[in-house]
Amino acid sequence: MEAKIIDRGLNPFEQVKLPEILVKEEWGLQLMSVLNRARDKNWGNGSSELSQKVDEYFLEHKLAGEISQKLDELEAMGVYEEYLYNLALAYDDPKRLDDVIALAKKHKPQIIDPRKAQEVFFEMMKEFDEGFSGSEVAREIKKVNLLDIAQREMQMKEVEERIQKLLEFFKPKNPLPQRLVIVPSDPLEKASSGRGFMFGDEWVIKSNIENQENFDHEFLHGIINPIVDKIVAELSDAQKQKISELASSQIKADYGDEVYSILCEEFIRTYVNFYRYSDKPRSLEDFRTIISGMSDEDFARELKKSGSLKEKCLNLGITNREEMLKSASEYYDKFVRNDLRALIYGLYPDYESRQDKSESFEEFILQSLPNKFN
Repeated sequence: MEAKIIDRGLNPFEQVKLPEILVKEEWGLQLMSVLNRARDKNWGNGSSELSQKVDEYFLEHKLAGEISQKLDELEAMGVYEEYLYNLALAYDDPKRLDDVIALAKKHKPQIIDPRKAQEVFFEMMKEFDEGFSGSEVAREIKKVNLLDIAQREMQMKEVEERIQKLLEFFKPKNPLPQRLVIVPSDPLEKASSGRGFMFGDEWVIKSNIENQENFDHEFLHGIINPIVDKIVAELSDAQKQKISELASSQIKADYGDEVYSILCEEFIRTYVNFYRYSDKPRSLEDFRTIISGMSDEDFARELKKSGSLKEKCLNLGITNREEMLKSASEYYDKFVRNDLRALIYGLYPDYESRQDKSESFEEFILQSLPNKFN
């Protein structure tokens, strides 16, 4: 059964003037995905027709050694995939470059020299662009992008309504951007993948057209990230350590002990994927009850259907329902437990039940959250 967003009877919210919304191709982003695929055949969505054509292209046209060397050089400078995509957008439009450099200085301390990294990236991308963009497979990608753009433009009213609902709930204090750019679905990436980029008066969102939750997630980064900036600035080292301890092992696998990134992701994931569906974080007993209520056949079907479940079970040597029940505590602690999400989930109903309905989420959370980590 498809989950439904709960209508919580929020007070009417004065509609905010939305930014100009454009649906357009950002070829630098697309080239970055092609590069990722050229270097690693396990990257992205290997089952898509265009991914397979890109693979075939690079079997015949080997990636230039200079390009691979520059990517290795960038990695040695502390530049990884997320920031490469930011640089790719600056390659498309150099006016974004100052914001990209500022991002590195503020949140990417591992990047040794952001200006030098940009120079190396632009040199590499220019060479790759000139070699690949005139190919037949590049033209096919552009055709698919144009079809996606046309479909998104027909869905614009729905997009605007989704944005208004998010604004109604969070009541952001920071001004919205003047322009929101929505990028067509990347035919080389998985449908579950998405990216959001905030450049002052311009936000860029890259998500699959079929994945509406992912669009909401990326849009909310523009609202939540500035709030988390203010939260982190006021946290003591002991409070940051407490947040890291509460965070799930899975989110720390992605973000390490970067408290800023952990909080941004948990605020957004908890709202988008759980709270608005009234789906509360599960306790160990909840988890045991779910497994106990399944038949052996049900569990076997789920194990066969879900690659993620299968991988996690293999990690712990679990092959059937009985073994899952015996290892429930270990499985729960490693893959399900998320004390930080449980804490953040509890803040959302407190926010909705506040007496002053004009109070923004930012005002509420700046007052409420830090005390939770003492």
